[in-house]
Amino acid sequence: MQCVRKVVSERFILDIGSGDNPHPDATHLCDLYVRSNEERGGDVIIDERPFVICSAEYLPFRRDSFVFAYACHVLEHTFDPAKALREITVAARNGYIETPTYMAEHIYGWKFHKWVISFKRGKVFFAKKPASQKIVNMHYFYKNNTAVRFIDNMLELALGWHYLRIVWSRSARRVVFDRVHYASVRSLATRYQNQMIRRNSA
Repeated sequence: MQCVRKVVSERFILDIGSGDNPHPDATHLCDLYVRSNEERGGDVIIDERPFVICSAEYLPFRRDSFVFAYACHVLEHTFDPAKALREITVAARNGYIETPTYMAEHIYGWKFHKWVISFKRGKVFFAKKPASQKIVNMHYFYKNNTAVRFIDNMLELALGWHYLRIVWSRSARRVVFDRVHYASVRSLATRYQNQMIRRNSA
């Protein structure tokens, strides 16, 4: 694991589990698996941005190193998602978390996911995924059928059924979580950056 010095800045954004699709807003990337593609869709991308090999449960960053952190499709892969969530909310002041919903885990049945994640009344819950979690094996059809993907995307846009999308912000006393719709996700980090810049220049 590589150790990283404190990088406090209103412009630093971390993508945790960046994999084969790092977020364009991110200034720093990290992922645990560099060679294995078993749990992602393609080869890991390492570009000109700083890249750190680490797990979400043990992020080598100090408190408030980043103004924002993305953790998309990370928590369901971890051995200890509660610890990973604590680490993420310490390393960054604000962030965005995305996981499959309870229903999506039942239908698509990703065999390498360890947890089913849900959100209720401002709290994130983790349930160990049982071996019989899958109801219908739609994963193959989703991957190979354009019509299935189209219908899935329409349902996601209308109902938000496939992805659990959570934003969070940490104050001096606590971390506040809130569920958001797809349309609210775009440029989240940019909004937090601008807020921080205005606050620091006031």
